Formats: sequence, structure tokens, C-alpha cells
Amino acid sequence: MKRAVFIGVAASIFAIASAATGIAQGDYPARPAQIVVPFPAGGNTDILTRVVADQLSTALKEPFNVVNKPGAGANIGAAFVANSDPDG
Repeated sequence: MKRAVFIGVAASIFAIASAATGIAQGDYPARPAQIVVPFPAGGNTDILTRVVADQLSTALKEPFNVVNKPGAGANIGAAFVANSDPDG
């Protein structure tokens, strides 16, 4: 009995929290999503990422762009992601 009450309360809290976060967010996506590849274009990682991006675009009906930022042992790509705008 106590477990059923706990599950009911937890589900209620989750539903309220989910509704509140949906109101706070703007239209998604405001721009095409970017997938950053920290390796040069034409390699295995780039080709695989482009296949995945194409499948995501088809499945979600939203554009996904692949951005290559090679160099410095992937640090340039990591810095690009870390310094990008926090858009959700």
C-alpha cells in the first residue's frame, strides 16, 4: 500500500515538473542542430556522423548540420562546443 502511494506521488511530481519546463522553453529548434566532429572531413568518423545526421533529419524532420573542427587532438572541437551559445 505504501509503495502504491509513493509511486502515485512520484508520478504526480514528475507530471507537474514536466509541465512547468515545457512552458519555460521557446520554440525548438530555433535553428538547425549542429553535430560537431573534432576530426577532419572525409575520415571514418565524419562519414559515420553524416550518415547518422541524415537519419536523424529524416526521422525527426529537422535539419542536422555536421561541423568539422579538426586539430589539437580534438581540443579545438571541444572548445567550440564549450564556448557555443547555451540554447538547450
